[in-house]
Amino acid sequence: MNKKEAQRLNDVALNIIDLAHCLHTGTANEISQETWQNMFARGKNHEAARKQWRGWKEALERHGLCERVKEGREDHVILLPNAVEVAEALRAKAQAVLNRGKVERRDPDQVTITGQTFYLKVYGRAVRPLTDREYAALRASILEEGRIEVAIVVDPQGNVVDGKHRLLIADELGLEDIPVNVLDGDEEMLHRLAEDLNACRRQFTKQQLAELRRQRRARVEVQRKAGKSLRQIAAAEGVDYTTIRNDLAASAVDPDVEVQGSDGRVQPASKPTQGEAEARRQRVAGLVAEEKTVTEIAEALGVSARTIQRDISALGLREPTQPTGPEEPQGFGIVVQEVRLGETSWQGVDPEA
Repeated sequence: MNKKEAQRLNDVALNIIDLAHCLHTGTANEISQETWQNMFARGKNHEAARKQWRGWKEALERHGLCERVKEGREDHVILLPNAVEVAEALRAKAQAVLNRGKVERRDPDQVTITGQTFYLKVYGRAVRPLTDREYAALRASILEEGRIEVAIVVDPQGNVVDGKHRLLIADELGLEDIPVNVLDGDEEMLHRLAEDLNACRRQFTKQQLAELRRQRRARVEVQRKAGKSLRQIAAAEGVDYTTIRNDLAASAVDPDVEVQGSDGRVQPASKPTQGEAEARRQRVAGLVAEEKTVTEIAEALGVSARTIQRDISALGLREPTQPTGPEEPQGFGIVVQEVRLGETSWQGVDPEA
């Protein structure tokens, strides 16, 4: 029996157990299509329910779990008293095939390796656990290498941020040389890191990924409204610039909101249009004619000095220079000395000066 056949047998056994439970089996029980449909196919149209009922009857007969009785056009099924015991045996047989090669898994709250305790259920609670197949593949890989290659990430208290399954497998295999990176940070950041690391490994369902995107977009909106630039938000969220731009495109945030750059300057979020740039350059030309400095022009127009320098260059103008203060009068190199001789004094010119 292959796994596909075992899965079918397992489903049949479960159906029989459910049916027997609903009929409170223990003695022979009779069931008609109408009774069965009310129990297991309520809401289905008649033809679909009839087809499913026929499949159930065939399965019951095939495994010797019932007797069929015809009463006119009605076809009744009598479930035998030992149906549950037989169904349990069939299910055990199917499970033996389905669990062949399957690794028994544990789900402890913590593990202790070489005297260090790791706590497994603090971060990443929204992360989907590995499937049995994924877990078996990871275990086989670690067993083949004989060591943990990717470091476990923990906080200073030993709460695992990333690497729960690797730790469990290391504990199962008796591995002691475990690479560990200790990462300090606030709880929200570590929760997000745990989710991001596992999302990269595709351990989330589509629904979970959609919810994480929704949460990130909500955070992005808040940060954008607070005046942060796209690059600042991308750095805070640990994603690239394009992701943040797409998040904002899907949001209701005003794209023209002013942002504060890393230099502290507040400026429009988007680049000016060609018409706006031309109008600014005309104003720059006028201010240059008034002999304003680059710094003064930049402050007056609310842009950077570098932008003003580019505008002046594009206009073919000469960059205004910083005015200097009044010149200090130049000396003549003459030093006056006072020489005292006895009670008289004489003031003259130093011949060496």
